[in-house]
Amino acid sequence: MSNVLEKQLYAGILAVLNDRSSYYQSTIGKKGEYNHFNDGGKEAIMDFIETFAPLMLKKQDIELDIRAKELIIKELKK
Repeated sequence: MSNVLEKQLYAGILAVLNDRSSYYQSTIGKKGEYNHFNDGGKEAIMDFIETFAPLMLKKQDIELDIRAKELIIKELKK
């Protein structure tokens, strides 16, 4: 689940960044100081984050639960 979620996040963010109606990318400047989200892009990226936030938190909870169980089993084997 981890790798798939990370790939989806990356692909989704790139999709918004590559959409000229959502994100303005300037060729001026070396550090992207003139790049910015348009109003629609800000809304799109926030909608995207709001959609993925629960999945990210669930993933974190699952990983913490697995890690805790591994630690307990490791201690019990001693």
